[in-house]
Amino acid sequence: MTKLKIIAGTNSQKLAQKIALHQNAEYIQATVQRFPDGELSVQLHTQLYNSKAIIVHSIHQHVNDNVMELLLLANATQNVGASKIIAVTPYLAYCRQDKQDYQNQTIPSINAIAKIIKASGIECLLAIDIHSKSAKEAFDIEFHNINTTNLFASCSNDIDNPLLISPDSGGAKRCQEIAKLLHCEHIVMNKKRNIGTFLKQSDKMIISGRNCIIIDDIIDTGWTITNVANILMKYKAKTIRAMVTHAVLSQNTFFALHKTATMHEITTTSTITHMKLPKYFRVLDISTIISKKILEIINH
Repeated sequence: MTKLKIIAGTNSQKLAQKIALHQNAEYIQATVQRFPDGELSVQLHTQLYNSKAIIVHSIHQHVNDNVMELLLLANATQNVGASKIIAVTPYLAYCRQDKQDYQNQTIPSINAIAKIIKASGIECLLAIDIHSKSAKEAFDIEFHNINTTNLFASCSNDIDNPLLISPDSGGAKRCQEIAKLLHCEHIVMNKKRNIGTFLKQSDKMIISGRNCIIIDDIIDTGWTITNVANILMKYKAKTIRAMVTHAVLSQNTFFALHKTATMHEITTTSTITHMKLPKYFRVLDISTIISKKILEIINH
C-alpha cells in the first residue's frame, strides 16, 4: 500500500500540519537553510520509498526565493525515493502575469514558472483561486484550481440584506456565483486605474442602506478595496465588508486600509500565513477543502 507523506515548506507549516491530521498522514518538516549570500539548502531526513509526497508551500512575499524553495523541496523529495510528488501551492505567484505582449512577443512569466515546476519532478499541482484561469493552461502537468465560492457563501448566511460588489469585470463571475448561493443582488464596478472606479447610475440607487460585501481574489496593496469602500460609503452603504481569498498584504497595505475607517470586516483564507493581523481580519481555514481534493486525486 502506498503511503502518504505531507512535507511542509517554510511558508505553510501550520496548514501542512492540519492537512496531515485530516489525511492521517505523516507530517515531515524539511530542513531549509538560508546562507548569507541568499543560497538555499533543502534536506529531508526521512526515506520516502513507495510513498506519495504532498509538498505544501505557498509562494508569496519573497516570491523568487519561495519558487526556488519549492523546486529544491521537489528535488529533495525525489532524492529520498518518493513514487509521486504532488505540490499544494495555496497561493501561486505569477498568475497575474498571464497575458502575452504581442507587440514585443514577450512570453508570459507563468509559462516559464510552469516549465520549471514540471522539470522539478512535480506531477500534479493544486492551487486556490488562481487569479486568471488562463494561467492554468500554461501547465503541462495535472493542475487543480480549488474554488472557494461555497466557503465564502457559507460564512455569509447571517448577513442581512447583503449586496455583493465585484471591483472589476475580471471578478464578476466569482461575485455572481456567490450572490446566487446567497440569493442576493450583485453589481460590477468598472475599474480604471488611471481615472478611478465607477458605478453605473442604476447601481448607485441600490447601495443606500445595504450591507455591502466586496468580493475579490487578492488584497495586495489595498488600493482596490479602499477605493471601492470609499465609493460605497459615499452612496450611504450601511456596512462594508470584504471577502478576499489571498491576503498578500504587501508593504504599506495596512496604512491604506487604516485610512478607510469604514471597513467593518475583511474575511480571507489561510492560503497565506501571517503572524499577526488587525482585529478586523477574519481567517477561514482551507485545510479541509484541500484535504478533500487530495483524496480525490490519489483515489482517482
